[in-house]
This record gives sequence, structure tokens and C-alpha cells, in this order.
Amino acid sequence: MNTSISAKQVINTVWNSFLKMSYDDYMLKEYNLHIIYLLYGYHKQYPFIEDGNLSFRYVSENDSLLNDLYDCIKEKYSQKLKLKDIYDELSMIPHDDFEKVYADVLNGVNDKLSRYSGRIGGDYFTPPAITEFMAYLINKENYTSVYDPFCGTAAIVHKLRNHGSPIHFEGQDVDLRTSLLARVNVEAWHGNDKSITCSDSLAAWNNEPFDVVASCPPYGLRIYDEARKAAQRETGFICREIENLVIAKSFKVNHVKSCFLLLNMAFTFTMAANQIRK
Repeated sequence: MNTSISAKQVINTVWNSFLKMSYDDYMLKEYNLHIIYLLYGYHKQYPFIEDGNLSFRYVSENDSLLNDLYDCIKEKYSQKLKLKDIYDELSMIPHDDFEKVYADVLNGVNDKLSRYSGRIGGDYFTPPAITEFMAYLINKENYTSVYDPFCGTAAIVHKLRNHGSPIHFEGQDVDLRTSLLARVNVEAWHGNDKSITCSDSLAAWNNEPFDVVASCPPYGLRIYDEARKAAQRETGFICREIENLVIAKSFKVNHVKSCFLLLNMAFTFTMAANQIRK
């Protein structure tokens, strides 16, 4: 009889504990990164020790992702004993079994977070159906490299495959907490998080060539004058809206084969987007 634990069991255990900690929507935002920290540290098998005043943490001198996660949550580490309780539940799972489902667990937690989109302190996550559809369009063409200048949590990496192998993915997000989630997701599939940066893509666009740019830009994001003028110099297009800028840079700077972008409906008929539509 197969007694290995399933991803669904781990997700339910973690999420139920998460909800006990997070008694309102604001607390969901405060503690979602704590759960990711616990999962990542157990995935890496780091020692989990008491660090004074009933505070517990993983220990690694060399793992910058682990330490960046801790730096982001340590000031809000008020529910220390509850986190220790969750760790104790995790540690009852044989590590080999946990590793088999780790990436699926992260994907499941991402899906649950997306269902609270807009309720978690104003954060909006792309619905899983859109992420899956974008990944389907990329996978069916056997593309090998993807860039997302507004990658959010980079949840799409759980769906990207080329003949069964993960597709090279690079992304940026301007929000520190969100970029940490993206780094954890990418590390699960690629073994490192170096392809994710916390930066403003309007000011520091990745100019490397990619097969695809796939992105869901923040709705209503305003382009500041310097970025708009730089985009016009680089592409030859007038880019007043973020959708125009992403499409123009994708083809003129990244030389993509395809660009998959979630657009607002105005793009289909406004005069401002006429040149880009052509």
C-alpha cells in the first residue's frame, strides 16, 4: 500500500494552519510569507532552532534567499509559537516524500493566495486560469525562454514545460515581498533563484533576447515621462499606455517570436493603440 503523502494533504495542513494564524484579511498578507519561509527551509533541510525569546528560525549562512525571506518577516514574527507548531507538523512528513510534492505544494498555495486576490492588503494575483492559458500557448510552440517584466509571484513557472523539462524563465517585480515569492517558485524548478530580480522594469528592462514575453501588467499602471521617452527612442513607437510599451519592447528590444499579454479592452479600439495594433 502506498502511504506517501500527497501535495493536497500538505497544502491543506499548511493552509489550515495559515488561516488559524490569519484571523482577518490583513493578517493574510502579514503571514503568507511566513508560510513560504517554513516550506522553503524544510525543502532545503536547514536546522530550525530557537533564536532567543521563543523565536525560531532556519539557519544557513550562504543561502541568500532564505536570509532575505527571514529579513522580510522577522519584524512581524509575533506568532512564533504557532509557526513552531506548523514546523512540527511539517517535520513529521518524511523529507523524501515532501520533496516529491514540494513544487506542487507551492503551486497549490499560489492558487489559494490568488483566490484571496485583492483581499490580501490590496495585492492582486493573476487568476490560475489565466496563468494556465498563457502557459498552454507557450508550451504548445515548444518555446525555450520566457521573460515577464511584471512577474508577480512567477506562478507560471509551475506550468511551463518544453518536452517535460522546465523552460528558462526570467522575471522582475518591483515589490520586495512579491519578488521573494517569485524567487521561491523559480528555485523549486530551476534549483536557484538568480533569474528573478526585485526592480522596476520600466527603469531597468531586461534587454536580452527571449522567445516569449508573457505578462499581466498592473492594471492602470502609469508610465512616467522618462520611461515613455526611453521606450520611444528604443522602439520608434509612442507608448502612452503600459500595454503599448510592453508589446513594443517585446518585439523591438527582446526580438520575441510571440508576446502574450493580458490587455484591457480599450486596447482593441483606442486611437492611441492604433500603431501598435498594426
